[in-house]
Amino acid sequence: MEHPYPATVLDAQRAGARMHLVTVKVPEAVKSGFVAAGQFLKVKIARHHETILAMASAPGNASLEFLVRDGNPLTELLAKNEVPSLEVSAVQGRGFPLGGIESRSVLFVGTGTGIGPLRSLIRQVQQQNLQSFQRLTLVYGTNAPVDVPLKHEADAWSAAGMQVVTTLTKPGPTWTGGVGRVQQQLLTLPLAAPLVFLCGQADMVTDCRQLLERRGVASTDIHVNF
Repeated sequence: MEHPYPATVLDAQRAGARMHLVTVKVPEAVKSGFVAAGQFLKVKIARHHETILAMASAPGNASLEFLVRDGNPLTELLAKNEVPSLEVSAVQGRGFPLGGIESRSVLFVGTGTGIGPLRSLIRQVQQQNLQSFQRLTLVYGTNAPVDVPLKHEADAWSAAGMQVVTTLTKPGPTWTGGVGRVQQQLLTLPLAAPLVFLCGQADMVTDCRQLLERRGVASTDIHVNF
């Protein structure tokens, strides 16, 4: 990593059975470069392990938040009650474009830790006049009910008027939400010429892009953060 900056873990909270929401203090020189949801940092953990983490907080916050899957060297050290030393790069990536988003229907689609950058984007959108949007919809996919992260936040988004569709590949007998992969939900989801923001594994992003284009969504209206 060229020109690393020191960073400090301020907090780590469980965000579902397999993820943590980690709050990190970074120098102003790093924070000022975070201008768009979907941007990311290279992070070196305990001077050895290097990973890439996309911000889950909105630009302008006093600190940065990351949704980190268990098994990452960072969460493994935190699970041992060790606070690792961190070094971070300057902010990287162009992030999600927000130009022309007002007055449109907006569809967010994510899986796994992809909900982190989408959370950042949703928080940016919430800073605007929500009445100016035709419709806001989130389709999120994961494995089992215990794996659903940030459920209280999703409930708040729903209460504020967003349609939230959570779909599981291993739903269990008591699950009442969506079943299957996000691609299956997009087959029947009503679409009103939306702007689409995708975040997740590459295969999912490719599948969803192709499916949405077949359903008439313009390729220029489908965005990723890389």
